[in-house]
Amino acid sequence: MEARVAALIQIFHSLTIDERREAIEKLNEYIDADYEGRQRILRESEMDRIAKRVDLGPVGRACPYCGRSL
Repeated sequence: MEARVAALIQIFHSLTIDERREAIEKLNEYIDADYEGRQRILRESEMDRIAKRVDLGPVGRACPYCGRSL
């Protein structure tokens, strides 16, 4: 088995049941998509990954540090 395939299986194994279902749905969507659809899925995936790393602070309430409303 290729090392990258083995790594993918290890990651898949570490997911929860719900995460596995979502991964399978997205993989099937990716496989069935045309080129444009695959690019869209990749962009969405990258944007989700970036959004989870970026903390924009409190939204729609006061800042806990300075008290200023946002």
